[in-house]
Amino acid sequence: ERFSKIPDGDAKLELIDPDSAVQRVAVREGVRLSAVPNPFNDTYSLELRFGVGTDAMRELWVAPDFVSRLGTAKHSAEGFKKQLFLLGTTYSSWATEDELVVRLEGPEGKLGAALALLDERLRAPKADKKTWKRFKRERRGMDKVMRRDPDERARAALDYVTLGKNSDYLRDYGKKGVRKLSPKGLIAKWKQAQGYGVEVEYAGKQSPQAVADALREQLSFAPTLRPRTPKVVYPRIEASANRVFFLPKKNELQSRIYFHVEGDAVPREQQYVADAYRYYLGGSMAG
Repeated sequence: ERFSKIPDGDAKLELIDPDSAVQRVAVREGVRLSAVPNPFNDTYSLELRFGVGTDAMRELWVAPDFVSRLGTAKHSAEGFKKQLFLLGTTYSSWATEDELVVRLEGPEGKLGAALALLDERLRAPKADKKTWKRFKRERRGMDKVMRRDPDERARAALDYVTLGKNSDYLRDYGKKGVRKLSPKGLIAKWKQAQGYGVEVEYAGKQSPQAVADALREQLSFAPTLRPRTPKVVYPRIEASANRVFFLPKKNELQSRIYFHVEGDAVPREQQYVADAYRYYLGGSMAG
């Protein structure tokens, strides 16, 4: 009842000009920082985007996940997690087709210490046989679950129909592919990826120059950085006629049907309205 009495207000749309809002600073040759202010709290977010991804270095499908479970030359895996906890910082890493991304998020006052800790993981991850065996076992379990999931199989089929051999499901390492990898090999690719140009994205209260200084002081960038690989956009397979694809599965209890039609599901000029509506309803609608 009290909620229903709250008066409705008009939403105020505040537009941002990226050219003036984003400040860019050259940290060093091959490393560029893009910074925007965070006026809401004392939490920063920082991403290092190395200019190579799974298209040129297929092992990056696996390496970020594996390295995130490892310790370093100075800290065990548990010790590394404890240090992150003490700094109130979260760490994550992943790869796209053309970038290896490492992300930190935490309190502004701990940025320098968090970068120093991150440098350990970037430069000196330390593998062990037990972690590698557990990692492979978990990958096998996840692969088994995904193969049994009707939605996942339907998405894989649609991905193959639209992208062919460039489908994520074909380029990723399955349980058999992971067996051919090794901890040393993955760590080598992890380090090799850091030899490409870096785009750093920062949102927080510190000045861009202060963040650039912290990056220079705490991170050991490769002496020479290779040019970033070009942006990767795989061409879609456009159907010249109506086609029907079947993915039979015995004893299946559910079925999925996808209709793939050329064109935009939402007109480009109305996309922001669909995004706002989806977030208003909890992020699960109008996808």
